[in-house]
Amino acid sequence: MKTKDKILLAAKEIYTQNGYNNTTTRDIAKHLSISPGNLHYHFTHSEQIIKALFEEFSLQMNELLIRTSLSESTSVELFYNYISETTNLFYEYRFIFINFTDILKENPEIRLIYKEIHSRRRIEFENLFEDFKKKKIFKQDIPDFILQNLVDQMFIIGDSALSYNEVSHNFQGKEAIDYYTKIFFNQFYYLFTEEHQKQLEIRLK
Repeated sequence: MKTKDKILLAAKEIYTQNGYNNTTTRDIAKHLSISPGNLHYHFTHSEQIIKALFEEFSLQMNELLIRTSLSESTSVELFYNYISETTNLFYEYRFIFINFTDILKENPEIRLIYKEIHSRRRIEFENLFEDFKKKKIFKQDIPDFILQNLVDQMFIIGDSALSYNEVSHNFQGKEAIDYYTKIFFNQFYYLFTEEHQKQLEIRLK
């Protein structure tokens, strides 16, 4: 593994362990047993490290969106798997979402990257929900304003779930991923037809 990649991996671990605001480049260098000068050769300041990690997260989100959108299947199972993989990815980079407001305020470039991800996800979800309605996976009598607000509701829950976990359950690893995947998916239950609600109940038990 290249030194630059080792720095990013170590930074993700230290940010997660100690918190974004409590971590310096010196802490990361010490964790790797390298000199601060060696680290600064690759990243002149911590903002570059945060940006690189966020770009890693963005790339993986894009790959997940593309893989899901290219699937010929539109089903509750596909959607559940997508949400589960997304939750897993959010958990891997959870230091970002636990310190979300501070990171976006301090890093305008990251704010722009996030907005781009946000826009792509919105389009994908809107298309998916429209497809669910056409294929009668969703109920046909859902008011338009419910569907219009659904994507924002998803973002609010998804982006804040890990911060909530920090001050409430403090679940770790698979337990956290499974729990919040189910919590996230609960908001869709009443939108599905009775047949698909039964399929969902099997996954949510």
